[in-house]
Amino acid sequence: MTHARRASGPASFALYADTARSLDAGSRREAARSVPAWCRTARDASRPSQRDSLKPMTRSPIKTVMGVATSLRRRLACERGFTLIELLVVSLVMVVILIAIANVGDAGQVVAARDGELALAVSESQPGLDRMVRELRQAVAINPTGTGTGQCGSRANCVDFNMIGRLPARSPYRVRYACLPASGSVTTSCVRYVSSNVTVAATAQDARLVERVLNADPASATPVFRYRKKDGSELAATDPLTAARTIDVSIQVPAKGGRKTGFAHNIVLQDGAHLKNIDVESAP
Repeated sequence: MTHARRASGPASFALYADTARSLDAGSRREAARSVPAWCRTARDASRPSQRDSLKPMTRSPIKTVMGVATSLRRRLACERGFTLIELLVVSLVMVVILIAIANVGDAGQVVAARDGELALAVSESQPGLDRMVRELRQAVAINPTGTGTGQCGSRANCVDFNMIGRLPARSPYRVRYACLPASGSVTTSCVRYVSSNVTVAATAQDARLVERVLNADPASATPVFRYRKKDGSELAATDPLTAARTIDVSIQVPAKGGRKTGFAHNIVLQDGAHLKNIDVESAP
């Protein structure tokens, strides 16, 4: 009876090495079957064989660099997808970018609304100021203050004067501009009152010219109406209004308009009216 002897020593190691190489070659063939032909060709072409690696480099450096670039392009073209970690990282980056874009868009909307309200506040207040100044320049007499109905209680936020109407009648009438809080509201408005008889106080409301006036308080440092004498000095509180030759008009309104949020500063609109029909000596 003959028994096979087990290989040992160098022969046994060589047998194991051949077996490992055979298994490795089989696993490579199986992996190659799962890769597309074009991708497998690019990968195999970009990977030098053991025989080629032993040969000395005979190509020029430029060709070598071009070959590396070509291999990289093939490698990139051979990508079959992304890993879960890559997808999560890209998703996180995209979320951050979208949040930043949304914040920029939101800030742009806030700035646009704030600027629009500023322009609206100026466009609403400027016509009222222009009308007051235009009619004050046509005044022929300044009526004194009083406590009766339809009279100005303070010269700082109210002015009462007579003016001549337009052609062809040119009949005189009485106008009063009063910047007082509106009825049932804390908002101050400059309102125009008119009377067709200069001897009767102007009590009929004609138009609301300026809304949200901030300097209508008689004790304000910058009153709505400020009177000056012929020499340019400011009229004292005890001086009669008949001595006034120039009336300065100043309107302060909030830059944020009717919004709760917006610009914190105020808009100041100023103009002046020379009473040329009263100051006849200096009138052109």
